[in-house]
Amino acid sequence: MPDPTMPAAFTSALPDDAVGHLRPRLLLVLLVAMVPMLAYLLVGAEATRHATLDWLEAELTDAAHQAAQHEAQTLGQAARLLNELATIPAAGNATCAALLPRLAGAPSGLLGLAVHGTDGRPECAMATDGSAMATDGSALAIGTAHVRAALATPNRVTMAAEGSGLVLARSLGTSGQGVLALILAPSHLPPLTLPLRRDQALRLLVDPNDGTVLAVQPRPGDAAPAAGATLLLPRLMAALRTGREAGVVLARDATGARRLIGYGMVPAIAGVGAGRVAMLVELPYDTLLDEADARRRDQWLAALALGLLGAASAWVLAQRSLVRPVGRLLAATSPAQRQNLAALRPAGEWLRQQSDLAAVVVASAEMFLRLDAEFHVRYASPATRAVLGYAPSEVVDADLAAEPGWGPCQEQLAQLRSGQAVAAPCHILARRRDDTEVRLEVRATRLPDGGYMLVCRDIASEVELRAQLAAAQALATALGSTDMESGLANSHRFDDALAEELRRARRAQEPLSLVLVRLAEPMDSAAQTEQARRMGRIVSAMLRRPGDLAARLDETLYAVLLPTTDRIGVQRLAERLHEAVVAALAQPAWTGACSVLPLSEAVGPEAVLDLARQALREAASPGGVGVALAVPEPERLAS
Repeated sequence: MPDPTMPAAFTSALPDDAVGHLRPRLLLVLLVAMVPMLAYLLVGAEATRHATLDWLEAELTDAAHQAAQHEAQTLGQAARLLNELATIPAAGNATCAALLPRLAGAPSGLLGLAVHGTDGRPECAMATDGSAMATDGSALAIGTAHVRAALATPNRVTMAAEGSGLVLARSLGTSGQGVLALILAPSHLPPLTLPLRRDQALRLLVDPNDGTVLAVQPRPGDAAPAAGATLLLPRLMAALRTGREAGVVLARDATGARRLIGYGMVPAIAGVGAGRVAMLVELPYDTLLDEADARRRDQWLAALALGLLGAASAWVLAQRSLVRPVGRLLAATSPAQRQNLAALRPAGEWLRQQSDLAAVVVASAEMFLRLDAEFHVRYASPATRAVLGYAPSEVVDADLAAEPGWGPCQEQLAQLRSGQAVAAPCHILARRRDDTEVRLEVRATRLPDGGYMLVCRDIASEVELRAQLAAAQALATALGSTDMESGLANSHRFDDALAEELRRARRAQEPLSLVLVRLAEPMDSAAQTEQARRMGRIVSAMLRRPGDLAARLDETLYAVLLPTTDRIGVQRLAERLHEAVVAALAQPAWTGACSVLPLSEAVGPEAVLDLARQALREAASPGGVGVALAVPEPERLAS
């Protein structure tokens, strides 16, 4: 049967089998050739993705975050066990033997326990199997570096590095008769779920403040840093201080080799005085890239072989099923028919384009209006009903030049009338059928026949969303510079304000003053939150000028920045603030103040902060009265 989609004059000259079998055979050849090519592209894209730094960073960040969560559970279990054991009365050298049976249910990796006296000397140390442990500083011995910290913070759990393990310590008993310590081996660090080079991963538990290694699980055959050592990786320490929960850093070690280090912040554990720690997962970056490149080459070779096989199969199929029908088709078509078909192709293409354009106009949610040279509507698309509430037939013959609300677009229409092809979009408030207003964006184009095409889009929801987005961005900016508990500025905003006010004071040669207030640390988080709220109200009530800034620098440290305030003024405010804080909170507080007149670029924010901290230390000293004013050295500030 002839193909009904072809002209009769064309199909009548073809044999029946030439037209009937040409399309199925052509489709079969294309499928055979395209399937291996698609497999080639998909496999190559996947291999390329797995060899990128972004993929490696995402995998390492996720592994470090999961390891940090697991470490938080282990440390929390050990801290609860230590608090339970510390309440048992001490019995001298027999304390270890008395406490050892109570280690049932201890976390994996627990080596043993030790008891120290108040003088720091070990009284006993026993492993979980009941054998005595060394106390002479050997690899898994119990040292005394953690004893002083445990005695300084009674009833709080502290963490310290000993050998290659981790020690959790707490004062023993309710009156501080000594120190009880639990020893965790490096094997307590959680396993990893990395898809690449899991055996080459180095796991470390570090202090994010100074880079001290608390525990380390080394790689096989690699010299890992010992517990108690300090990591000399500035880029890593800078990333840890940003406060992000997890991330990845590409750094170089002492030998110059590149290391990809993922970090995850271990959530803070209630009752542990050491604060938060960081879990590091380190991989040799160059080895990872070599392995990924090798796997990518193998996958590309396999995909290329599939592509060649598909091309060969398509070529054989084309020789047998396509060449002969195409030859018969060309032979059956006369030169006159081929000439007529060539002349009809442009017209057919134009008709297809017009049909596609009409389908877009009818289905679009935008309102299309076709105007004549006098701006009378000659066509309105079906979207007119949704945009204006009118049927398209009710809009036809309307004169837009006389319609109210179209005034803002008159300039664009005049530009089109003067010969310009396209005008810039304009915004109007059009009147709907229900007498409400709708905000439209109108884009106008001049047509070849002298008429115009208008495309109108309802942008009311877009304007509302932009306003909401602007409000949300303003709120996010405000929250990013505010301490949520006290309502005061946070440390980042304070650092920026101090640097800016110092530059302004240097230009104007005006004094700049700073007050620091240190409060006693509350016993629990609820009391700390209430303390921060009350402190925020107290400090805010003391400020009178728009330029003054109050900030919370950490859990118990507050700062007040006073531009254009001299030494006498800052001393008066510091005394009044100290009296108000002590009276309102009914707890100890120490206030330090300073006032400087910056004379040179050498006076930076750190110099002003150091001067205020000096006054704070003097106020908290045994002979201090709670309030102190630090006087700068003239020769230092003038240098």
